[in-house]
Order: sequence, then C-alpha cells, then structure tokens
Amino acid sequence: MILRRPNSILRLFFFMLAICMIIQPNISLGEENKNHPIYSNNPTVAIVDGEAIKIDDLKSARLQEMMVGLHNQQEAILKQQIIDRVIKNHPELASIPAHELDDQSVRTFYDSTPGVKSMGPFEKVAPEIRQFLKATLRQSYVDRVYQEAVKNGWVKNYLTPPNDFNVVASIGTAALKFETEKTKRTVFFLEYSDFQCPFCKRVQGAIDNLRAKYSKTVQF
Repeated sequence: MILRRPNSILRLFFFMLAICMIIQPNISLGEENKNHPIYSNNPTVAIVDGEAIKIDDLKSARLQEMMVGLHNQQEAILKQQIIDRVIKNHPELASIPAHELDDQSVRTFYDSTPGVKSMGPFEKVAPEIRQFLKATLRQSYVDRVYQEAVKNGWVKNYLTPPNDFNVVASIGTAALKFETEKTKRTVFFLEYSDFQCPFCKRVQGAIDNLRAKYSKTVQF
C-alpha cells in the first residue's frame, strides 16, 4: 500500500485544527466567569517583545474559509449538546413537537423542487430526499428548542464565528469612474471584466444602474 502525502488543503486544515485545540481562550476577569473562561474567536497565540500576535494575524482567504467551516461544525455540535442538557434539566422543553416526515412530503419535494427530477426517477432519488428532509426537520427542531432555552435564560452561548477577513489591495492602474476629490467615498466597487465575455457584457446594464443610484457614495 502506498501512502501519499496530504495535499496542501488538508495540511492547512489540520494546522488550523491543531491551533484551535492547543490555544487557550482569553480569560474574562468578571466574577461570573472566574470558573468558566469565555471562549474568544481571536485569542493571543504569541507575544513578541510585548506585542501580541492574534489568530486573525495568521489568516489568509483559504484559512478563513476553513475556519468558517470549522465554526459551523462546532456550532452544530454545541447546539446538540445544549439541547441534550436543557431537556434533561427542563423536561417541559420535551413537549415542543418535532415535525414528522411522511411519504407525501418526499413526493412533494421531488415534484416541486427545481432540478431534482433531473437527478433520476422518484424511486431512485427518494431515499436521498428522505435523508435530506429528515436532517432538515431535525435541525428545525433543534433550533426551536434552542431558541426557547435562550429566551428563558437557560443558555448563554459565547461561541462566535471567525472575524471577517479583509484583503487590502492596491487600485493600481484601474480606471476610476468618478473623481474622488469632489466627494468622499468609503465604498469601492472593483470590477474585473473580459471584453469578449458575453456574461460580462450582459451585466453592464446592472452596473450602469448601480453607478447612477450610488454616484455620490460609491467609487467604481
């Protein structure tokens, strides 16, 4: 058996996973949190000559995408653990009904959802549709129980998504539509177009409308 080296995406994933496992959250000094440090989505990972390096300083566009995916998985697992605990401690939540999935719902989804019929005949696609709808209904139930627990003050969720990742790019030789000296503009719309591309040509009408509507606030 030949063992291949993982590709760059896998290496980045395991690198970020390792960071998330070994870094310590920032500790709040509040009385409420002495025994329960609050999770931070931008913890300090190193200090150089007294200056902190935070997790956001290590980001790239690819790492940001992976971190968002990791957060979504963590959030799903966290909500499930919250549900398991609050239902145990507050049995009244168990009375929230879970929607049942019947055969007619599967058939309706197949008939009314665009593109599904192209995947094959109903008998072939039905098991996948059923699995998808069961997962959707389960998530809906978890969300309803979770929101009820939050509303009653039984849950405080400190898990937050990664901060936005902003790329600083030079305008370079781009042609500016409006003179920037006359009007202060804080939003830039940067367009990359292929003059021979029919889709780039098709969108020009929409861009012209945007230029007319936001001519005093947006630079194109």
